[in-house]
Amino acid sequence: MAAGCVAALLGVAWAAVAQAEPESGAVSEEPAFAGTNGEYIEADSPEEAVRVYEQSRRGGAAVQATYEKAPCKLTTQHMHTRTSGNKKTIGHKPTTACSVRVSKITHGNSADYRWGPGLWVAAHTQVASRNNLSKWTQTDFEFTCGKIPSENTSWVGWTAGTVLWNGKNYHSIISTPQAELKCKP
Repeated sequence: MAAGCVAALLGVAWAAVAQAEPESGAVSEEPAFAGTNGEYIEADSPEEAVRVYEQSRRGGAAVQATYEKAPCKLTTQHMHTRTSGNKKTIGHKPTTACSVRVSKITHGNSADYRWGPGLWVAAHTQVASRNNLSKWTQTDFEFTCGKIPSENTSWVGWTAGTVLWNGKNYHSIISTPQAELKCKP
């Protein structure tokens, strides 16, 4: 999964966020975008997984029976200033947890900040993966604050995950809740 793929996928997600965007300064406990609600769905792309998930929510059990899920769940922590970065970096820690060992787990991450009403900017993207495991918490996703124009900034973190299991790709996407962070240089 290339960084360009992460950026394209997030465009799909941001369209949904713009419809229900909280006022500036508001902090939510809910994710900015539910995506696939952490479920890994067999699909050709993360965008298709989101479409399948949304159709299943509207169509109920009959639609849910028509797609295959991996025995994995994608979760993430809130965006936060990182102690390991001396509070001069921000990040979040996505986790993919599976009930069985899978061939590969990939996380495509983005840290986005609010530049103005309805305008969000991807400050940092990163793609990383691990092979032959059942659980992975990514702890190395961080962004150094020095390039942000304002100290108090609204942030949302995203993770687009891909699991390779039994020769098939399964995709998931989630976001963190929006958070106000003091991102100091």
